[in-house]
Amino acid sequence: MRATYRPAEWQTKQDSQLCAESFAECREDDCPEMFKAVENPQAVAAWMRQHTADTGHTRYWEGHGRPVVVTPPDGSVAARRAAEFDRVRA
Repeated sequence: MRATYRPAEWQTKQDSQLCAESFAECREDDCPEMFKAVENPQAVAAWMRQHTADTGHTRYWEGHGRPVVVTPPDGSVAARRAAEFDRVRA
């Protein structure tokens, strides 16, 4: 009897050990101002409003990021080996 192997689709999950981040950079003429907040996008919006009120600048680059980890599907051979590797590494 022959074994049939199928490639498993790896998946991304949020990494619970790290926090999401939001940031904004002022993009007006040579303005170096930037603001970053962890798990608080409202603080970034408030900073942009205040920076506009203080300077008159209105152009920003806003970004959001969330930490992810790439994992094999639950129950796969690769998942079992990855879990074993994590136990050895810890």
